[in-house]
Amino acid sequence: MHHRRPKAVAAPVLGLLLAASLSACGFHYPTDRVNTISAGENNRTSTVDALGMRVLTSAPGEGRLIGAFSNESTTSAATVTKVEVGDGATTVASFKPIRLLDGGAYNLSEHADNPITFTGDFEPGQVLIGVQITFTLDGQPNTISLNVPVVKNCHQYTAVPTPTPSAAATGKPSASASASPTVDTSAYSCSDPSPSEAPAE
Repeated sequence: MHHRRPKAVAAPVLGLLLAASLSACGFHYPTDRVNTISAGENNRTSTVDALGMRVLTSAPGEGRLIGAFSNESTTSAATVTKVEVGDGATTVASFKPIRLLDGGAYNLSEHADNPITFTGDFEPGQVLIGVQITFTLDGQPNTISLNVPVVKNCHQYTAVPTPTPSAAATGKPSASASASPTVDTSAYSCSDPSPSEAPAE
């Protein structure tokens, strides 16, 4: 009997450890959640998803919205009708309404003939706060809001056309035409500084 006691004690302890490990199992764990890996901002709060949203810029104060729209409705088409920025300092040019069939998607990077262009006081590395995207679904307008990062036209973005907004489209002179000659264009360089160029501490 003396030799069996350790085994008798070990069995309940093993059972407790097994129960503790299984208690972590259940519903809604992280591997079941949507995880979109992208460099841009995502919004999945409405019927139309805005995915990987970024403003791609190649000149001071000028940029183009890239990313994708996805219509999650399987019964109704949706139409993206307006994009605005809530900071009051950034203008979005008008564009042709973007129609999304039920279950359909639209990649902004693939449609240089209908770009959504931005003008304002922004540069790579900044974030445009309160970019509002309005769409209609079954005749009802809906608006979603995102904070969209500004990225420079380098590396994987070089194949994406970046049209310059015209004064006629925006109602304002082109930002590059009105920019000060002292604008620091180093923010648009695609080469990273070498270790020898790193500032001394």
